[in-house]
Amino acid sequence: MYGAHPNRITCTSSECTPLSIHVDMAHEAGHLVIGGWKLRHSDSVREAASALGRSDAYRVACAIEEHVVALVQLKVDLRYYGERRVTHGYMENAAFALAERVWSEVESCGEFSFEHFIEEYLRRLRESEEAKGALAECL
Repeated sequence: MYGAHPNRITCTSSECTPLSIHVDMAHEAGHLVIGGWKLRHSDSVREAASALGRSDAYRVACAIEEHVVALVQLKVDLRYYGERRVTHGYMENAAFALAERVWSEVESCGEFSFEHFIEEYLRRLRESEEAKGALAECL
């Protein structure tokens, strides 16, 4: 399964597809749903890249997006499968753990806002040495 620009998802199949297709769909659809965040939050992305000691802000933004989309994937899997499973390699690192904490905090305030989540995640990411280290390993 992979995303195909500009707006479609191509799906492959195998013996285990019925057990996992929702995970793949959630991941790739997550990219489509949050797509414009990098531009809307470009200043924060550049600050995050600077905090990581990187000049390639776009590459940093892509790594951040993968973590966020893996979180969307987890949320869909929890709803569909009913228990927390590791279905993406980033789900065990500190940058993902931070994203999951921030998501829960934003969600607990009432109405969830992706914009609030991403701004708070980027701010906290710049402050967390452990999360920055985990993200740097993904670059």
